[in-house]
Amino acid sequence: MSVLEILQIFIIIALPFGSIIFLKKKKPKLTKLVDKYGSLFLNIKIEKNLSDRPLWNITFFFLRRIIVTACTAFFIKKVFVQIWAINIISLSLLVFYIGQQPFTSRFIFNLEVLNELFLYVSSFFLMCFTDFVPNPVDRYDIGAIYFYLICSLIVIIWFIS
Repeated sequence: MSVLEILQIFIIIALPFGSIIFLKKKKPKLTKLVDKYGSLFLNIKIEKNLSDRPLWNITFFFLRRIIVTACTAFFIKKVFVQIWAINIISLSLLVFYIGQQPFTSRFIFNLEVLNELFLYVSSFFLMCFTDFVPNPVDRYDIGAIYFYLICSLIVIIWFIS
């Protein structure tokens, strides 16, 4: 491994933690940051009197993408590890969302919890489409159930939006 590759890996791993350090330092000037980078703070509680916990949502945003990308790149032959990573990340974010409630409105909170629950359940369905279920007919039946689950989620989101 070359020095450049090691440096790139370090930067990628440091990005989520660097973002929370940066946001904690800039907390008194957070309103200027919101004006400049508004989409990063969309629907997150960022009042000055509030704790730093809602800012961790941005760090988890970066971490989730880095972990999923790393699992896909480094464990390409080990599908179970990829699915396990998605499962653990979704469960961790569910715990964070329910415990900290970092969003400005109850509607956004409910929508995020619904999406994370769907991802969590979907990660279990993904295992059923691997060699874990050897019979293709069973996979087809499970796929039909999963299809109806996806359709029902889309309908629910349409109605509540």
